[in-house]
Amino acid sequence: MMRHSTAFLIAISVLSLLSVAAGSDEITFDVDGAALVIRSPISKHNFMLRAPASFERVGDAEAPWLFHLRANEDGKFASVKLRKSALTMGEAGRDLGDLARARAAKYKEHYKSPTKPKVEGADEERTVSFRGFVGEVEQGRTVVLIRNGVDLYEFFLDSTPPGTELELRARTVVDRFSVIDVKEALKPQKADKPDPAALQPKKLEAEFHRIKLLKPRGFLEEQFQPRDGLIYLFRGRDPQENSCIIRVRVFLARSWKKNNDLEKRAQKMFEQFSKDHKSAKGSKRLKRRRSFGADLGLEYKLTGRHPKGNVVVAEERRFLDHDNGRLYDIQVKTFGGAGRHFKNELKAFWRSIQLTPK
Repeated sequence: MMRHSTAFLIAISVLSLLSVAAGSDEITFDVDGAALVIRSPISKHNFMLRAPASFERVGDAEAPWLFHLRANEDGKFASVKLRKSALTMGEAGRDLGDLARARAAKYKEHYKSPTKPKVEGADEERTVSFRGFVGEVEQGRTVVLIRNGVDLYEFFLDSTPPGTELELRARTVVDRFSVIDVKEALKPQKADKPDPAALQPKKLEAEFHRIKLLKPRGFLEEQFQPRDGLIYLFRGRDPQENSCIIRVRVFLARSWKKNNDLEKRAQKMFEQFSKDHKSAKGSKRLKRRRSFGADLGLEYKLTGRHPKGNVVVAEERRFLDHDNGRLYDIQVKTFGGAGRHFKNELKAFWRSIQLTPK
C-alpha cells in the first residue's frame, strides 16, 4: 500500500524557520509555522515528513532510532520513533505481510498480556497493532513498516492510554512521511491468483481531480496511502510475473506551485531515471507537447537496466498543467517483457484520459 513514486517533491512556505542539524546533516529538524519538518537527503536516509505542532523532539535519538517525538496532553501520552535498516535480498523480495508477522514477536517484547497483533496493509506498507501493559499501565503500540527497495523504515507509535485522539495524531506523523527517491521491489512479488472480475477494464472518474480514465484490462487497482498527489495505482503482471505499474498523481496548482513548478519536477524525474538505471537511453531531453487539453505538456520515454540486475525498465511519463487548476503527473513503468505484453492495454489507457475543464 505504499504510495510509491519515482521521486518526491513537496512545497513548503517557510514563515518561521529554525533549523537544527543532526549528525553531519543526516537529519534536519525545521520549524515551519505550526509543524516540525523532519528530513534527510537521498544520500543519507532519504525521507521527509511534517509532524503536528503538538509533538516535540526528544533530544538526540540514540541508535537505532533516527528520531524520537513525544506529546503529552491532559495526562495522555504518545510517542513516535523511527528506525531504518537494510534488508537481506531474501527479505527485500519477501511478502511484506509475512515479514511483518515474523517481526511481531519482537515488537511485543516488554509488554505484559499483549493482545494478538493485527496486521493490515498492502503493497510496500504494513501496520502491526496491539495493546498490552508496560508495568501497570495499559499502552497501545502500532508499528508501521514501509519498504523501499532494500531499505525498511519502521515507525513505532506508542500511546497511553490506547485509543485516544492523541494516538490518532501520532499516526498522522506517518501519514505525512514520504520517501524522496522511491525504489521498486527487487523482484516481482508473488500474489494470490486475483479474481478475474477485478482484472476487467473499468472506467474511472475522480470528480474533484477532474480526470476520467480507464483501468486497463489485466490490471488490478491497488490500495495505497495518498501521498505525493497519488490518486490511482494500477499494476499488471505478465505470465513471467514482470510488472507494469501505472501511477496517476494530481496536485492543486494554487498551493503546489508556490516554491516549485511543473518543469522543475519533470526535469528532476527525467534526470533521476537516468541516474538510477544503467545504460539509460531514449529521450535526450524533455519533449514539449500539448495533450489532453492541457496548457503545458512535458513528456519523456526512457529505458534502462535495473541497478540490481539486468532487467530492462521502461518509463513513459507525462506532466500536464491544465487551466482547470490541476497539475497532472502520469507515469507508466514496465519491467522485463511487461511492456510488450500490455502494449494494447497501455494504448487504451493513454487514449482514455480526459481532463475536464473548470
